[in-house]
Amino acid sequence: MINRNLDFDGFAPFRMTVRYLDMTGEDIVTTDESHVHSECEIYINVSGDVSFMVEHSIYPIYSGDVIITRPFEYHHCIYHSKEEHKHFWILFQPGGNRRYLDLFFNRPAGVDNRLCLSPEDQKELFLLCNRILEQAENSLECQISFWKLIALLNK
Repeated sequence: MINRNLDFDGFAPFRMTVRYLDMTGEDIVTTDESHVHSECEIYINVSGDVSFMVEHSIYPIYSGDVIITRPFEYHHCIYHSKEEHKHFWILFQPGGNRRYLDLFFNRPAGVDNRLCLSPEDQKELFLLCNRILEQAENSLECQISFWKLIALLNK
């Protein structure tokens, strides 16, 4: 018989904003200033002729690519044309969950911000993003989908 006692601290409450943006023509600003905020950000490109700048690094972006930034990392999207730009955008407070977010915090600023997933993982990523958007606010299902997304990015 195998017996284990496990102590779980659990996840700390946190705030999250999730959006799906479909930008066309006049919505697209071809010059943008870098900005910072006190939250972590996950940008997931669906389509568009863009790159992403984080600190002093410029990352070419393709469909399915992910950009992560931690609090106070300077960043912005660089538009190369007025081509339609679709993306998911997740902004969240790490709160007491930093121990689960090494991907954001255990690296130098402006380094390893771009994540390239396999085609299979991209499908799962888009599915999870849509689930987070569709599920009820503060529901267990929404929180599970968010942490599955984080686990997928950690792969």
